[in-house]
Amino acid sequence: MNNEALWLPMVSSFLTRPCQLMIELSHPEEVVRYLADAANLGIDVQTSRSIMAEIYRSGQGHSWVIAYDFMGWVKIRIGLEVREGYLIVTNLPWRGKGEIISVDEAPNNGIHFQVFPAAGNLQLPGLFSAAMEKQRKQTLGGMGLIYPLLFSGTQDIESALSEHFRLFGFTPLAIQTSDCVWNSPHIRSHRFGTVDYPSQPVYQKDQTSFGLLGELKELSVNLQLEDAGLRVNCRWRTHPPESGL
Repeated sequence: MNNEALWLPMVSSFLTRPCQLMIELSHPEEVVRYLADAANLGIDVQTSRSIMAEIYRSGQGHSWVIAYDFMGWVKIRIGLEVREGYLIVTNLPWRGKGEIISVDEAPNNGIHFQVFPAAGNLQLPGLFSAAMEKQRKQTLGGMGLIYPLLFSGTQDIESALSEHFRLFGFTPLAIQTSDCVWNSPHIRSHRFGTVDYPSQPVYQKDQTSFGLLGELKELSVNLQLEDAGLRVNCRWRTHPPESGL
């Protein structure tokens, strides 16, 4: 895998959903001067045979826009703003109204990654579809593992799971006895249908408890390279349990 491929997931997320990157600057005044000089040139720069780029000031403050023109067919605009010692990179027109409320010092001096899954309300329909697609594939794959046991005479899903564990030492976790039923010659999931006719649930408003990050309120990872290796701090907070549970 080359270096470009490592950046593809981040670039694709940045271009397709609301996102802001905040980069702490050692010398913000030099960055302001560099961006101002680039915008004052007022010329387009050809970055490759098919991509043209220009930069111009946005408003009267320390804000600029870089516009990339792909062969005249697609134009991508990226906002740049220097504020309170940070370079804020924003994807347009998905621009949000982010503000720097406070700055906390991280224990390690390398990389600090922090996410707040509960804040991504606008992305919930897409995230729900992605989570259900993965669960559907896992469930249908689990059906394929226990199908030979059921077809050869095992009575029900629970018995097939027990027999699978006895033979192979593991159980397909995606197969839930409360969700899957055996109607010979088919295994049916109430949520994901059958192998021949797959389906998946539709997103309902305010549905948040799904996927890997569904129960997390905050997750942070902090890294630092040292002579003895890599020091990693990982912290997370979960949502408080609902009343009555």
